Amino acid sequence: MIRVGMLVHNPPFQGGIVQYCILLANSMKEYVDHRLVGFDKLYPPFFYKGKLPTKDRSGIRFYKRSYNFVTWYNPLSWVKAYNFLKNNQVIHLHWVSPLLTPLQYVILVLNKFFARKKTVLTCHNIEPHESTAVDKVFTKAVFSKIDHFIVHAEQNRKRLVGDYGIKDSNVHVVPHGTFGYFTKWKKESKADLRKEMGLSNDDQVVLFFGYIREYKGLRYLLRAMKEVIKEVPKARLVVAGELWQDLQEYEDDLEGIEKYVRMFPDYILDKDVHKYFDLADIMVLPYHNTEQTISGPLLVGLAFNKPIIVSDVGGIMEVLKDGENAMVVEGGNVNKLAHSVIKLLNDKKLQTKLSLGARIADSQFEWERVAKKTAEVYERVLE
Repeated sequence: MIRVGMLVHNPPFQGGIVQYCILLANSMKEYVDHRLVGFDKLYPPFFYKGKLPTKDRSGIRFYKRSYNFVTWYNPLSWVKAYNFLKNNQVIHLHWVSPLLTPLQYVILVLNKFFARKKTVLTCHNIEPHESTAVDKVFTKAVFSKIDHFIVHAEQNRKRLVGDYGIKDSNVHVVPHGTFGYFTKWKKESKADLRKEMGLSNDDQVVLFFGYIREYKGLRYLLRAMKEVIKEVPKARLVVAGELWQDLQEYEDDLEGIEKYVRMFPDYILDKDVHKYFDLADIMVLPYHNTEQTISGPLLVGLAFNKPIIVSDVGGIMEVLKDGENAMVVEGGNVNKLAHSVIKLLNDKKLQTKLSLGARIADSQFEWERVAKKTAEVYERVLE
């Protein structure tokens, strides 16, 4: 078995990157002998725009021990992490962000000078969603020390090759795995869930799920809902996800429709995710950034077989087909978004068709497939 030292995001911290690291490692236990290094302490709150990942022990766990001693603000722990990771055939890092690049860069520089083990970086995004020129400098510094890259979309492969000068043969497209894990929790009845959240059984519920950040396009959906409610009076919008902005920034967009919107602006724990999808009729992801590689909330929605409306941005369009497994709209176009929501709410046959299409699309992201492709990357790295 290939020995891989992986710097992971780990429980008891929670979030999409934590879930990804666990699901990836667990799916590969028959192919890879992992040595997992994780975090004891993350960044101080004043460095982070959102809330720091919640410490919660109700979620999934790695199949083997993760040694969680890395402290973000202690460089000595970075060196310790390198000494742990170097005793493997491959060093695998995840994510690139301004807050993580100093830690990653130190590990990579030490490796280049001493152990010289092959390195792999999974780029869930090429750059941060709200990136600056400084971010790009940090990103390039880390990229310069990496041997092979894993990306989740052909768009990102082209970006690495074209914009960053990475050798084409060193960039590998591996799908992001399914988030079907969230569907396994104990189910409450739809009626009970709606009552809990102040909704009636005959309401037609539209779900926005995920971080509330500018690039997510919530304001476009709020503006569209003003038109939707005129045509579909029982339409209700449920917004669930961690708030990265001041809610007052949405006051103008909420004006006049407050009673039609239920806001849950908090991080949603793993055990509660299913509640929002089980009560919803449709899901809307109104993104408007071109760098949307793939979407965690989209993968959750597909796993729950929800009829989905999504913007035509980034790598998303490599896995979806309009009218088959989602309705695709132009990002940032409020009129077209409103028209699509009205159409989908009023067309039960279309909802059924997209729900079936979502189930088929979700099957493309089985972790067994992801595990085999990732193992192939390791083998290629070691050739």
